[in-house]
Amino acid sequence: MGLTPLQVKHAKDGVLFDGEGLYLRVSGGGTRKSWVLRFTFHGKRIDLGIGSAKLLSLSEARDEARRLRKLALLGKGLYQLSV
Repeated sequence: MGLTPLQVKHAKDGVLFDGEGLYLRVSGGGTRKSWVLRFTFHGKRIDLGIGSAKLLSLSEARDEARRLRKLALLGKGLYQLSV
């Protein structure tokens, strides 16, 4: 399984993998945390920022990552992915 909410809360500097391309990027000794979705789009690796972990819970980040992956699989443009 992936991360737990407690792991997200106590994460320090580094990159933590949750699963299915979702990562938590942590810097500033754990003060800055952001969600990143990594996927392939038209043969290129894309790291798409989803948002701050202060604004999006783990569950919300997973939901948003799932929505964005579906759009990517449907061949939508990057502008549509970020909207």
